[in-house]
Amino acid sequence: MIFKTNILNPVSAEESCYFPDVFVSIEDGKIKEITSTCEDEFSDYSDCVCTPGFIDLHTHLAQYYVRGKHSFYLLDWLNRFIYPEEIKSFDPDFTRQLAK
Repeated sequence: MIFKTNILNPVSAEESCYFPDVFVSIEDGKIKEITSTCEDEFSDYSDCVCTPGFIDLHTHLAQYYVRGKHSFYLLDWLNRFIYPEEIKSFDPDFTRQLAK
């Protein structure tokens, strides 16, 4: 699959790269190539802007056993519940069991 579009890629909090009128080739569900020319048939999405998925890729697995615990004060909650669980997660055996 090939489509023509514009790409906006935020590379940091201060900088973005913009690539107008590029051709994106997709193969087996992955981006194979991004080029400025194309001799093959393509779908035209040049009136759109393509961005990377804005996905939050972090997890709070270490906090699993303290879910539902609360305090009226953030630092109290962190010190009493969260930090002790985070420290336990440095042990690979503990974390492996937790992930199961």
